[in-house]
Amino acid sequence: ERVLMANGVSSDGIGITKEDAAAVTNLKQAFNDASIDTFGEFVNFTGIASMGGNYTNFAGSSIREIDLPSSVKAFNNDTYGGQTGAFRNCKSLISIGDTSHIETLGRYSFENCSAYTQDVDMPSLKGTIGYMAMYASGIKKIVNLGNATILEGVSTASINSPQGASATCKSSEEVRIPATMEQIPKGVFGLCTALKTI
Repeated sequence: ERVLMANGVSSDGIGITKEDAAAVTNLKQAFNDASIDTFGEFVNFTGIASMGGNYTNFAGSSIREIDLPSSVKAFNNDTYGGQTGAFRNCKSLISIGDTSHIETLGRYSFENCSAYTQDVDMPSLKGTIGYMAMYASGIKKIVNLGNATILEGVSTASINSPQGASATCKSSEEVRIPATMEQIPKGVFGLCTALKTI
């Protein structure tokens, strides 16, 4: 059975086999700024462990729906070609499927994903939640941050800037903070005007 890939990755228009898809470990910037609507077949790319930055990255694309393979454990902080964040600036994104296997939520992961309202439910999360990970997204509920310990913040000098809402966003109505959280910097909820429950 073939998996059809968009954005010219498969030039023959036929696609690649599921076995070949499973052997891929990094699609790099293949989908940056791509015109792609849905990518359910992405679930077959079980060799991919990290997204964002130098890794498989959909930043700036028109993707609406994608199904993450369970092999993806990290949305990394790495920077590549001025783009960071696995889904940064994906303004049409509404669903990425199951996120229970995500362990790392790096910088800018969902920044400017204004249509993305899927609850943040990441029970495997640990360590630091990256700066502006959910900034200017449509996320309303942050229900499970696993064992995260730090919300990466900003310097006091820039606390009144839009970036002061570090890991959260102004549409968030509910944020559940895990007992493992050790550090929440000043101003992290500064622009969360819709926030009702912490």
